[in-house]
Amino acid sequence: MSKKIQVLFLHILVWIQFLVLPLIFFPKPMEIYHGEGGESFFIGYVLTNLFLIFIFYFNYLFAIPKLYFKHFYYGYGGVILGIFILSILIALFTKTAHPHHLFLDREPPNSPVVGSMIIRLVIVLVASFGLKIYQRWRQTEIEKANVELSYLKAQINPHFLFNTLNGIYALAVKKSDDTAGAIVKLSSIMRYVINDAKEEYVSLDKELKYVSDYIDLQKMRLNKNVLVSFNQEGNPIGKRIVPMLFVSFIENAFKYGVSTEDESVIEVEQIIFRNELTIKVRNSIFNLKEMDKRENGIGIENSRLRLEQCYPGKHELKIEEKEGFFNVLLKIELK
Repeated sequence: MSKKIQVLFLHILVWIQFLVLPLIFFPKPMEIYHGEGGESFFIGYVLTNLFLIFIFYFNYLFAIPKLYFKHFYYGYGGVILGIFILSILIALFTKTAHPHHLFLDREPPNSPVVGSMIIRLVIVLVASFGLKIYQRWRQTEIEKANVELSYLKAQINPHFLFNTLNGIYALAVKKSDDTAGAIVKLSSIMRYVINDAKEEYVSLDKELKYVSDYIDLQKMRLNKNVLVSFNQEGNPIGKRIVPMLFVSFIENAFKYGVSTEDESVIEVEQIIFRNELTIKVRNSIFNLKEMDKRENGIGIENSRLRLEQCYPGKHELKIEEKEGFFNVLLKIELK
């Protein structure tokens, strides 16, 4: 079921509750349905609620985005005032038009009156305003994440390219047989970042191949004090994933978990079981203050936000520092 259909069903469910709950908790109007004037009361009740539903979407789709968000506060205030005046007139009409009031000279029990109309109108306006504000906040967060992702890609290319070219140069000077393979891996990575990573979803095997090549090329610049372990289990064929979703965790491991003097450990494990991808990253802790700054930028926090946007309720992320190691456990339910 698409997200739009889910939102539509949610709106329908909320409005059904809005219409039915007053009749459940205040059942006296039901007595009128079976007596004189019941049909008129029912029509008034339905028309009043249809008016409130109209006001909700008028405020949500037009008044707020066209007036309030564009800083026409006086215009927006005037519209709201007009809505209240119109609502009071409708409430008075539905009250005086009731047959019990006209012919028996008394007010029907629990008939729509001005007070209840205003209360329900306030609820509708506050709900539409709150929903629109939340929607705009979420959209702002999405746009922010997209900007950060673009910036992240731009930063990966020159930084990674510089280090990798230095590594390849060192291999070439030594006339190593690994030189050609390193160039192929670098070419594959650049092709993926420039072409494939622009798509909303990519095949999982391409994403994992990118990670594998990334780790292999990073290992070229490391000395023997750094122990790198990389393991992959399961079949990625036929599965898709949002590109460059978890590479920040691996990137951080190489940037902030490596020491030129002390022994360092970096362990990366990728497990595919049915439709679930599990990523485990474990690395020694060095330069922790620099890492904290990175989290507040385009690294881990960016990945957190993208996971919440792309896989809401379908991922699990645990990050902890334990016994001198930084541990990341990520589980994603793949589409």
